[in-house]
Amino acid sequence: MYIIILAMIFLVCTAIKSWRRKLGTLILAGIPYLIVGVVIPTFVLSTLHIAPGESNEILAVPMQQVANVAHNHKDDLSASEITDIEQIYHMDINQLQQAYCWYKADPIKGQQLSSEDEHKLIRTWAEQLIKHPGDMLAAWGGLSAAWFSFNVTVGNDRNLSMLLPISNSGHHYQGIERYVPWVDNTKAGNAVETFYMDTLLATPVFNVIWQKAFWATILPSAIMFLILTFGRQKKKLNLLTLNAPMLITMLVLFAGPISTYTEATRYVLPMLYIVPLFLFLTLGQLQSEDDR
Repeated sequence: MYIIILAMIFLVCTAIKSWRRKLGTLILAGIPYLIVGVVIPTFVLSTLHIAPGESNEILAVPMQQVANVAHNHKDDLSASEITDIEQIYHMDINQLQQAYCWYKADPIKGQQLSSEDEHKLIRTWAEQLIKHPGDMLAAWGGLSAAWFSFNVTVGNDRNLSMLLPISNSGHHYQGIERYVPWVDNTKAGNAVETFYMDTLLATPVFNVIWQKAFWATILPSAIMFLILTFGRQKKKLNLLTLNAPMLITMLVLFAGPISTYTEATRYVLPMLYIVPLFLFLTLGQLQSEDDR
């Protein structure tokens, strides 16, 4: 929803000259918001008795940043700041220090935030950003590391920056086995994983394409380089507008709460579909400019 709306607004501001078309584009941009942001939460979810998502999910990054400050600078915090932090995270400062993990925010965001907690978090985040900007940046970098770096390992696990294939169905509700037989591992799944680990990832150079960073930043940055280097001056803005959905998707990845852990694969998956499309569209436009 955010990608569509931002891309449409960017289109209105850069490429569309007619006010009638500008208005039509803004209306099209508003439709996803009305459906996803108003109609579904207001009517569909309540009708189906579906509980709304927890507010702490969208605040995972600032929560991780404040937790990193508490982890590194507990002695620099005042008594009132510690009290606010303990109320926000629903744990004492020592528990928060132990729970903090540099590559994922789940250990420190497992509670529902009230509106009062959210206001305290925003205020605390702003105060600590001024006092400890380096720790704030480091906390964000830990969550985003695999989007711009290769071979980000976590503990004794295998390289979690790889695009690991799903070769089992171990995550399921146990009660479903009363109704449907559920096999966690299959011969086909195990064969795919073996071929992936022993062949695809063992081939030098070729194994780069299985890194999340390759799709999250390297290819999009390469497309921007092509535009800025080979695009004609008058057409560069149009080419950037053409690639706006891809570039905004890339920025959304960096705003997310996780990159190194295996489950982050699903967040980068859209880039695998859209990057080749925008690469060929860009190359086609650059080629047509050369022909002229």
